[in-house]
Amino acid sequence: WFNTLCRFFDVPGFLLDIPFVWREEDQKRHVAYVTGQLREFIAFLERVTGRPFDWARLQEAVATLKRAATLRQEGMKLCRHKPSPASFFDWAISLGPVNFLAGWPGTAEYFQSLKDELEERIAQGVGAVPEESCRLLFDGIILWPKVGALADKFASLDACAIAGRYTHLGFYNEPERIDPEEPLQSIADFVVRSVLNRTPQWQARAAVQLCREYDLDGVAVHALHTCRPFDVAQHDIIETVSRELGLPVGVFEGDHGDVNYYSDAQVNTR
Repeated sequence: WFNTLCRFFDVPGFLLDIPFVWREEDQKRHVAYVTGQLREFIAFLERVTGRPFDWARLQEAVATLKRAATLRQEGMKLCRHKPSPASFFDWAISLGPVNFLAGWPGTAEYFQSLKDELEERIAQGVGAVPEESCRLLFDGIILWPKVGALADKFASLDACAIAGRYTHLGFYNEPERIDPEEPLQSIADFVVRSVLNRTPQWQARAAVQLCREYDLDGVAVHALHTCRPFDVAQHDIIETVSRELGLPVGVFEGDHGDVNYYSDAQVNTR
């Protein structure tokens, strides 16, 4: 696709190759490899734009990202409280600042405000679900056109989806690994260690850890139709969570963007 765009518009392109992590011992080598490519990308940008790269600005942006990601993780940990002050759906709609606005002014302030609100809700005994009786792992990308409908559906059953692979294992979920003094290495470390760049077995173990950390009672699996990289680990997750923790798992089909794949009747039944 991108080679075609380069030919069509007669513009240069740059390909960033990110090796898959099959073995944990390969991570350091992969990070060094991607860091080297990012340095080549900086040179590419300087040639295309005709101006020097602003390294100080990059370091500043990465420092802001680290603060925002740290506050976000601290807020997520607050959801170990019973009842949970926030749900998976809340964290899904809060992905914008740490994803599309990563490093921008106001990002850290957003998550500080969110964390403050969660602490206030805990102090007042307010939960994301008024009568929380069931705590769930939500596996799968959120159905963006159905965020409100699904949140209401879970809440009507006194069930709170608290954590998920999509929200809790991605988007700079290890802020302690971010070093503003080494911004390219920090970016390379993140993309190499990304949840979708790991084996299904690794993802299954991580899902089990989430279930234990948040003391969850079951798993709701959203099987997507158009994001196979996310779906590929779901069978391993279902088997591992069921075998090691004895948790029940419910599966429903859908898609994160196309509502034609979604059936409200199927979701109700499952």
